[in-house]
Amino acid sequence: SNTITITGGSLLGGKSRSFEFSLEVLEIIKFISQGNLTYEYKGTSFDKVAPPVTIEVLSPYSVDVKISENNLFLGQDVTYEVEIESKEAVEDLKIKSLKIKYSDMSPESVDDNLTRALNELTWSGTLSPNKKVIFKNRFKPIKTGSFPIILDIDFKVDQESYTFSEENLIHVRIKGLKAS
Repeated sequence: SNTITITGGSLLGGKSRSFEFSLEVLEIIKFISQGNLTYEYKGTSFDKVAPPVTIEVLSPYSVDVKISENNLFLGQDVTYEVEIESKEAVEDLKIKSLKIKYSDMSPESVDDNLTRALNELTWSGTLSPNKKVIFKNRFKPIKTGSFPIILDIDFKVDQESYTFSEENLIHVRIKGLKAS
């Protein structure tokens, strides 16, 4: 918890004094700000508490990852879908880099907008305010075990940079055998 304290001084009857401060918020966050006044009048202490104010700094984007199934039998496919939405009302959302990294899986179906590289799908582009893009892919594991699909995205909005990263494990076993 962070506290700003202003002390000292006295006030003549019928006069008022106001205090103002500003905050520079450096991350996407939700917090409560509340003022508290403690004063003394004719030897008695008083406390006055202002109603709390909730301040929420919203993300300029949302990312939603959907996986059809993360517990598979060898030979089954997994569908991996990424949806990115610009929450900005004015500025474009620039996706400097989107990478979907995978191993020990064969890409069976890759979204036409993605570029294939070795064990990686990539994209970069711009989303207009309040627009979204969806990438739908299908992978087939080539052996048993647990394998990650890792999503890394670098964004930029109005000179501010953001990153998003998520790892999802795909577990593959042979039909008839219990997962360990």
